[in-house]
Amino acid sequence: TIKTATQSRQLEDDTRILRAYTNEYALSKRMQSGGGRLTSYEAHRAIVWFSDVVDFSRHIVNLAPARTADVVQRFFNAQSAPIAEHGGHIDKFMGDGLMAFWVLSENEAAMPKCLEALKAAEGATKAVSEIQSGNQPLHLRVGLHIGSVLSGDFGSTTRHQFTLIGPEVNKAARLEQAHDNDVLGGTCPLGAIRLSAEFREELNGQMKKRYGHVAQVKAKNVGELELYT
Repeated sequence: TIKTATQSRQLEDDTRILRAYTNEYALSKRMQSGGGRLTSYEAHRAIVWFSDVVDFSRHIVNLAPARTADVVQRFFNAQSAPIAEHGGHIDKFMGDGLMAFWVLSENEAAMPKCLEALKAAEGATKAVSEIQSGNQPLHLRVGLHIGSVLSGDFGSTTRHQFTLIGPEVNKAARLEQAHDNDVLGGTCPLGAIRLSAEFREELNGQMKKRYGHVAQVKAKNVGELELYT
């Protein structure tokens, strides 16, 4: 009985660790594949999110390490909560940046999940703006795109990660990274939330009208991008 109780506690601890380091979608795919194999690669249509804190290095240049860690934890929490609330999965944290996704099942209508992703972006940008570093509020940029991606375990045979890859993932990242000096035409300055034309096309009329400012931007390794803000 003692041994069983100990094993049960260990299983609960292991499960908490897995959930802390792996999103629910990736965990379900790994469970289906079994512990001895990498997850198989699958093609999906997915919504991809990239976000980043504007001028983060400038905000932390004079902060103590403990204060920097506190600010980082707060702005990641401010994004993670609305992403989870609206059905998204966090793929990875990258410095002060974040990648998340919503996978669409075969023949699933895209509008509902696109609206959820957009609600998450609006909630995250608002929550991050309420965080201050010194006397300055933080500001978040979010890029949202929808397209075909490849998911699965990528890396080496000894160290790998479940993630999404492909040109459409790169496009979402470039939307977030666009600066005012990248604008070739259209609206300037760019807003905090940037939607690809493909993503905006899936929205209802009200949200299309709300995100109606269009700009053409120059994107590294992608070329010219049309984004809505």
